[in-house]
Amino acid sequence: MPVRFVEMHRAFRTLQRDEQASAQGIGSQPSIDASRHLMRTIIVTASNEAYGPFLDGLLASLEQWESRPYADIACFDVGLAPDRRADVARRVAHLIDPGWDLPVDRKLRAQRPALRSITVRPFLPRYLPGYDIYVWIDADA
Repeated sequence: MPVRFVEMHRAFRTLQRDEQASAQGIGSQPSIDASRHLMRTIIVTASNEAYGPFLDGLLASLEQWESRPYADIACFDVGLAPDRRADVARRVAHLIDPGWDLPVDRKLRAQRPALRSITVRPFLPRYLPGYDIYVWIDADA
């Protein structure tokens, strides 16, 4: 796996250099076909309303990339307020209401519904099929 990461990183850096050169009008060499070298990567997070401001910061940080090294962003809604949910839905490719994917005591489910943000992690490919790499970033990272 480390070799694939190195290849992906090298292809991404080459693509960045080609884009910069093209923007500056330098050279006319064809750029590489990045789709052949880069794997489909998705950034995944989760949030409830208490962590909403942190989620906003994370999304703003990810949105600052001019040439994004990832395909999409996904967010698991574990208790967002309707206004914030609507805002997040405009900023991510996938906004998902997760289920309880692992057995959790009924009382604990009622007391701490945000625990779904932990139990969902082993099942990301089931919720978000079609990606090669899943990168989890906590909303408060």
